Amino acid sequence: MRVFARTVAIAAVLISFAGMAAAAEIRVLSVGAVQHAVRNLVAEFEKETGHRIVLSVSSPAIAMQKIKAGEVHDAVIVSEPAMDQLDRDGIVNPESRVRLASTGLGVAIREIDRSRRSDLAQSERRKGRKGLAASRHLRCTQGEA
Repeated sequence: MRVFARTVAIAAVLISFAGMAAAAEIRVLSVGAVQHAVRNLVAEFEKETGHRIVLSVSSPAIAMQKIKAGEVHDAVIVSEPAMDQLDRDGIVNPESRVRLASTGLGVAIREIDRSRRSDLAQSERRKGRKGLAASRHLRCTQGEA
């Protein structure tokens, strides 16, 4: 369901450019976390509208460097904290913001004995850290996910 909602939100952003009469080329800067969904939507958008998307994908730090250095993009897809910073710096129009998705974080460790699976969370609890210990779901998988 999240993937569908994210796809719809990204599509809505791209479709908003469709009304740009003179726009032959639309420059989009995106962080890598959403690149697969964005690339699929870009292909569909270009086919349906005839507009060309120039998509730049980079790490969050590099994306912020590019934006702050004055590199011009018609749309940027970055994390909410990064967008908050761009708002505070007056770099983006806050009224144009669209929340696309929420993401989680995964941790992978090498295969271990079944009896030691919860060691990671227990270690975090002992150290007083709330991250993994407080998570609603802690799942160990076997093989490929």
